[in-house]
Formats: sequence, C-alpha cells, structure tokens
Amino acid sequence: MRHIVLDTNCLLRMIPRHSQYRPTWEAFLNGKYILCVSNEIINEYTEILSEKVSSTFADNIVRAILRNPNVRLYDPQYHFYLITQDPDDN
Repeated sequence: MRHIVLDTNCLLRMIPRHSQYRPTWEAFLNGKYILCVSNEIINEYTEILSEKVSSTFADNIVRAILRNPNVRLYDPQYHFYLITQDPDDN
C-alpha cells in the first residue's frame, strides 16, 4: 500500500464535494492509501483549515483523519530546514 504525506494546500483542494480532486479524499476515507502525519502536520491542518472554513468543519476534517485506521503518526527525529520562505512547511 502506498504511503503519502499530504500538503495542507492539497488537502484544502480535495475536500469540496465538487472538486476534481475529491476522489483522492474519498480514496483516503476508503483506505486506498496510508496517510503519514506528525503532530506538526495535524496542527497545520487545523490552523489553515480554520482560516479557510469554520473551526467546526476544520475539527471534523482533522477528526476524520485521526480516526481513520490508515493514518500513521510519526515523530520526526530530524528536521532538514530546507524551506526558508515558509518555515512552517519544514
């Protein structure tokens, strides 16, 4: 099974029901791939989603992610700090 890390911008584009990227979100919900996240990624999902949609909707999305059995939580031991324009993306 494939393992992916999902950028927040990609997540934002996958959620709307009529998005051309919606099948990717549905594939995740249906267990077609493993979503790899860290606490930092989950915090960023929550923060950015809350800015774009209601905090309730953002919480529901994050809960759906965390409750899915195809999620793997990782604790990175090393950060490369390669992205200088947006340190949150490191």
